[in-house]
Amino acid sequence: MTRPTGAWHSTDSRAAPRFPAARFIYGAPELLLANRGAVMRRLALRGIPLALIDVPPGAPPAAGRHMPDREVRYAFGGTPPGIGDLLETEIAVFGP
Repeated sequence: MTRPTGAWHSTDSRAAPRFPAARFIYGAPELLLANRGAVMRRLALRGIPLALIDVPPGAPPAAGRHMPDREVRYAFGGTPPGIGDLLETEIAVFGP
C-alpha cells in the first residue's frame, strides 16, 4: 500500500486534487474581506492556500470566487444564524 503524496489523496488519475483550506465559521465577512491580504499571508505561511468565508446570498463577490448553493445550512432552533455565524450549524461540525 502506498501513502498519498503531495495534494493527492488517491492514486486514481481521475481523482481531483485536495488542498488544505481554512473555513471561517465566525466573523463578519466585511471585516475578513477588508483584511484579506494579511489573513491570506498568514495562512500561506502555514501552508494553507485557500480560505472559505460566509457571505450573504446574492451578494456580489468582493474578491475570490463566489459559489452559490455550495453548502446548505442546517441549524437547530427557530431562527437561522446570521451571516458569518456558522457556530451552530453542521458546517462547523462536519466541514465543507
